[in-house]
Formats: sequence, C-alpha cells, structure tokens
Amino acid sequence: MKKALNGLVAILLCQVSFCQTTQAGILVSPYYRYFLPQKSSNEPCRILDTVTYRNERIVLFTKDRAHQFGVKTETLEKGAPRQVNSTIVQTIERRPFTARSSIFDDGLIFEYWDRPLTNGTSEVLFGYTTDHNVSQVRIRSKNGVRLLKLYDGRYFFCIFDPAKVLVEEAQGLGVDGKVLRVWNDHSNYGARRTWLSYFVQTYPYAVHGSYVCSS
Repeated sequence: MKKALNGLVAILLCQVSFCQTTQAGILVSPYYRYFLPQKSSNEPCRILDTVTYRNERIVLFTKDRAHQFGVKTETLEKGAPRQVNSTIVQTIERRPFTARSSIFDDGLIFEYWDRPLTNGTSEVLFGYTTDHNVSQVRIRSKNGVRLLKLYDGRYFFCIFDPAKVLVEEAQGLGVDGKVLRVWNDHSNYGARRTWLSYFVQTYPYAVHGSYVCSS
C-alpha cells in the first residue's frame, strides 16, 4: 500500500511538473484546478466581434491564456432591467490518443454550442475548430445554407431564429470548398473518458453563466 501511495504521489508530481512546463497551446486537465488554481474569471477578454440584434448586444470574445472563448449577451432595451449573461467554453487543441474513436481519428476539434438570447425568440450559435485546413464554416439547415466568417482562423458564430431556421449541422470547408469537418450537435467523434482524462482534458466543455466579460 505504501509503495502504491508513493507511486501515485510521484505520478501527480510528474504531471504537475508537466503542467508547468508545457507550451501554451496544450490544455491540461481541469483537475489541476485543485493543484494550480487560476483566476481565469478575472482575465481580460479579447473582443473578436460585437453585433446588435433585436435590442441585444452579442459579444464574441476569447481569453487566450485560459484557453477559453465564449459569448456575452446584454439587453439594450430602454426601461428594461439590464441583463448580462455569458457562456464560456473551455477549449482543447487536440484530443489524446486514448480519447479517439480509432487510429484514423486525428483528435482535432470542430464543434459548436448554442444558447437562447434573453428575449427568448432567438439563439446564438458559436463554435471553434483546431483544423487549420478549415477556411470557412457553413451552417446547413432545412432553409438552406449560410456561410460564416472564421475569426482568428478558428472561431465562428451567428444568430438565428429557431422558429424559422432549424439548424441541422455545421460544416468546415477547405479552400477548395470540400467538406472537411461536420458537427451536428452530437458527439460524432466518440469522445470518452479514460484514465488519461484525470491528467489531460480530452474534450471541450461549456461553463454556463460562470463568468461575465468585463470588457
């Protein structure tokens, strides 16, 4: 038992050391919050875009050092109570081998989330990709297709009315228009928790309403 405990402590110390020396492009597990707490909620936001839609201001932002991005919505209607909501996504660059569905799975991310605006009549869809071959994103719905801009070569978002537009999937396109990535709001890459999940984060996840961008 003593040898087992010593081995576990050695593994944890090794992982903490790895966490401290790893490059900024690699995200370590959120379990490290217990060992190396960070006040990422206080990190300033970098604004990617701001749009006004039906008396609401929607901000797409990123917190680069914390490996996070998200959207903030704020009501602008005069006389109405000011409401500010945000959703932040903890991102990863690539899933490790133990969290891939097969040897043909490269572990790159292409995914989106959606959340309703405060007026309840529309939603904002936002996502990111780590496939550098994706040069444009296309949203496919029963009403047709819609091309989206890529910010920093990886982030995308749009606002839509779910009563009129039923989003079926997002497609990541290459420079030749070929579909390289597809996301239909379901885990189609076989994400699974493994022993490595305790040391390296294996999938992106959303933290709803935890942070408010102060910018």
